[in-house]
Amino acid sequence: MEQDALNEDELDDWLIESIKLYNDLHVFELQETTQVIEWTGEKSICVAGSKSGSRNEILELALPQRLYSKKNQGLCPERDFKVVHGGFSDRPISCLKHIRGTRILVSSGPPDSSLQLWQIGADDSDVIKPLHCIHNKEHTKKWSRIATSVSGSPCVLHGSEVKDIQVTDLESKKAIYSLDTDNADSVSSLELLSKDEFLLCSGRGHLWLADIDSLGAWLRPVRSSHRRRAPLVYGNQEPPV
Repeated sequence: MEQDALNEDELDDWLIESIKLYNDLHVFELQETTQVIEWTGEKSICVAGSKSGSRNEILELALPQRLYSKKNQGLCPERDFKVVHGGFSDRPISCLKHIRGTRILVSSGPPDSSLQLWQIGADDSDVIKPLHCIHNKEHTKKWSRIATSVSGSPCVLHGSEVKDIQVTDLESKKAIYSLDTDNADSVSSLELLSKDEFLLCSGRGHLWLADIDSLGAWLRPVRSSHRRRAPLVYGNQEPPV
């Protein structure tokens, strides 16, 4: 009991010291549980529900004026998030990404690895409308991790396991690249670095750099000074000499 009380006191002290690190700290309450918050503009974000067994809201919210007003501006009448656009998802949303330069969102969540595309403000309305689904080359019951392009033609990198990772062009809705491997490790996170390269981290903590533009496409382990050197991977084989 004394140990539990001590841990709670330490936690309280940590929280107070953490709060002191901020010059300004604003706390807001959302109505529903969410796992995702994604920027959709300079002054707007998108949130979505993550409850299983029920419909979940997906909302674009305008930031309170208080968050982006100039210092010492005076009174800021609006201090709450304002719903700008909204819609409903029939599944939990565990991952949500905005396609930069568009009004398109991409989401994923249980019960499978497919992606859902959304249009914000479809037909000049206040609705976030579902467009269509994108399926991985291998259907799994794990939800996919997502990364989106930052420039060029809009595309999305996605996959739930290393072996089913692919890049899909959103205009043609066709897969333009898929990873040549039988590695069934779950995917922890993805990041598109450029139109030719992306980073992949597996659920086991392995980190790879993938070169999309190379012939055959290959994975190169990102080496750490604390780990044994690992061989390059070309599909499932070492790269040719």
